[in-house]
Amino acid sequence: MDLEAAVSDFLQKVAGNVDLGTRQKIARGFLRFIDDVSERSHIPREAFEHASFVEGTDESGNLTIETRIAAPSRRWADSTEPGP
Repeated sequence: MDLEAAVSDFLQKVAGNVDLGTRQKIARGFLRFIDDVSERSHIPREAFEHASFVEGTDESGNLTIETRIAAPSRRWADSTEPGP
Protein backbone atom coordinates (compact mmCIF):
# COMPACT_ATOMS: atom_id res chain seq x y z
CA MET A 1 0.00 0.00 0.00
CA ASP A 2 1.42 3.40 -0.87
CA LEU A 3 1.79 6.15 1.69
CA GLU A 4 -1.17 8.21 0.48
CA ALA A 5 -3.47 5.18 0.71
CA ALA A 6 -2.17 4.27 4.17
CA VAL A 7 -2.78 7.80 5.47
CA SER A 8 -6.23 7.86 3.86
CA ASP A 9 -7.19 4.52 5.42
CA PHE A 10 -5.94 5.62 8.83
CA LEU A 11 -7.88 8.88 8.70
CA GLN A 12 -11.02 7.02 7.62
CA LYS A 13 -10.72 4.94 10.80
CA VAL A 14 -10.03 7.79 13.24
CA ALA A 15 -12.00 10.57 11.57
CA GLY A 16 -14.66 8.66 9.67
CA ASN A 17 -17.40 11.01 10.84
CA VAL A 18 -15.55 14.04 9.41
CA ASP A 19 -16.56 15.07 5.89
CA LEU A 20 -14.41 13.88 3.01
CA GLY A 21 -13.10 17.35 2.10
CA THR A 22 -11.80 17.92 5.63
CA ARG A 23 -10.21 14.46 5.76
CA GLN A 24 -8.46 15.18 2.46
CA LYS A 25 -7.10 18.48 3.83
CA ILE A 26 -5.85 16.68 6.95
CA ALA A 27 -4.25 13.98 4.78
CA ARG A 28 -2.46 16.56 2.60
CA GLY A 29 -1.14 18.32 5.71
CA PHE A 30 0.02 15.05 7.24
CA LEU A 31 1.78 14.05 4.01
CA ARG A 32 3.53 17.45 3.88
CA PHE A 33 4.64 16.86 7.47
CA ILE A 34 6.03 13.42 6.55
CA ASP A 35 7.86 14.93 3.57
CA ASP A 36 9.38 17.58 5.87
CA VAL A 37 10.47 14.97 8.42
CA SER A 38 11.89 12.84 5.61
CA GLU A 39 13.92 15.74 4.26
CA ARG A 40 15.23 16.89 7.64
CA SER A 41 16.08 13.42 8.97
CA HIS A 42 17.40 11.93 5.70
CA ILE A 43 14.91 9.06 6.02
CA PRO A 44 13.54 8.39 2.54
CA ARG A 45 9.81 8.90 2.08
CA GLU A 46 9.54 5.24 1.07
CA ALA A 47 10.43 4.18 4.63
CA PHE A 48 7.17 5.74 5.78
CA GLU A 49 5.21 3.44 3.44
CA HIS A 50 5.76 0.65 5.97
CA ALA A 51 4.98 2.81 8.99
CA SER A 52 2.09 2.28 11.33
CA PHE A 53 -0.02 5.18 12.47
CA VAL A 54 -1.34 5.05 16.02
CA GLU A 55 -4.02 7.39 17.25
CA GLY A 56 -4.05 8.82 20.72
CA THR A 57 -4.95 11.94 22.66
CA ASP A 58 -2.84 14.45 24.48
CA GLU A 59 -3.57 15.73 27.98
CA SER A 60 -6.01 18.29 26.52
CA GLY A 61 -7.99 15.64 24.66
CA ASN A 62 -6.70 16.60 21.20
CA LEU A 63 -6.11 13.87 18.62
CA THR A 64 -2.48 12.85 18.28
CA ILE A 65 -0.99 10.65 15.58
CA GLU A 66 2.14 8.67 16.37
CA THR A 67 4.09 7.40 13.38
CA ARG A 68 6.14 4.26 13.97
CA ILE A 69 8.71 3.01 11.50
CA ALA A 70 9.43 -0.59 12.47
CA ALA A 71 12.43 -1.03 10.21
CA PRO A 72 14.01 1.05 7.49
CA SER A 73 13.50 -0.01 3.92
CA ARG A 74 16.26 -2.03 2.28
CA ARG A 75 17.08 0.89 -0.01
CA TRP A 76 17.65 3.11 3.02
CA ALA A 77 19.64 0.45 4.87
CA ASP A 78 21.87 -0.11 1.84
CA SER A 79 22.31 3.55 0.94
CA THR A 80 25.16 5.83 1.84
CA GLU A 81 22.70 8.51 2.92
CA PRO A 82 23.17 9.56 6.54
CA GLY A 83 20.49 8.22 8.86
CA PRO A 84 19.01 9.72 11.99
